[in-house]
Amino acid sequence: MHTNLSCEETLLQLRNKMNRGRLLVSQLVGGDYAHAGEKESTEMVMQKVLQLSPKARKGNCLDIGCGAGGTANAVREFGFPNVYGIDIDQAAIAYAKARYPQVQFTCGDASALHRYFDMEFFSLTYFFNVFYAIEDKLSVLKQIAAISKPRAILAIFDIHLVEDTARPINDLDNLPIYLIRMELLKRDLQLAGWEISEIVDVSDHCVRWYGDVLNKLSERYTELSIEFSQDEIEIIHKTLDRLFQGLKSGSFGAAAIYAHRL
Repeated sequence: MHTNLSCEETLLQLRNKMNRGRLLVSQLVGGDYAHAGEKESTEMVMQKVLQLSPKARKGNCLDIGCGAGGTANAVREFGFPNVYGIDIDQAAIAYAKARYPQVQFTCGDASALHRYFDMEFFSLTYFFNVFYAIEDKLSVLKQIAAISKPRAILAIFDIHLVEDTARPINDLDNLPIYLIRMELLKRDLQLAGWEISEIVDVSDHCVRWYGDVLNKLSERYTELSIEFSQDEIEIIHKTLDRLFQGLKSGSFGAAAIYAHRL
């Protein structure tokens, strides 16, 4: 009993050092996830990956921007035994290593993947609501291609810009979001050595997921205000509501983009 309690206390201590905004969102969505609908979108994407490449389960797969490790562990439980995760957030990686020891986590920068992984090592790489944070998308796509096997799958699940007149938006840390511009992404994928396999519109799903999280935030405001400040809650509400309204109005879209390495 003492050992179990000690382990739980250690995890709690590590979790409390993590990013406040992501902690708040994880309480709303449940589990070690930092985005609306992440559990559902993970299952959706992995099912499609297996349709495109049934052998993908046998290879190594990489979760870029893995955060606290919830998605990487869900992918492992989906039948992908060799899962790696990388994130620049030291606190999140420390927690992920303690919570999910079956996954191999690395604290590192996605713009320098060659420093951490061998060439032609991965059969699958994926982003879940992370690609928006990358400003130089072409450079990262080239690096992923270098560490991916021929015919490896790349999956990007994210929000993209539909109307160029849409107002700028910041993320949970109040940092700029570089929303995907679909035509530029198609060009960058080609330049980086990828060929698009399929693009699936998931906007309706995301409208529902973000709406559900906003409702939970409203319903649980009093409870959350015990742990989080009013400013912290308002920043999260502003970001989530901006995404929700953009998706609902059609100025933003959401897509699951699948490509394979040439």
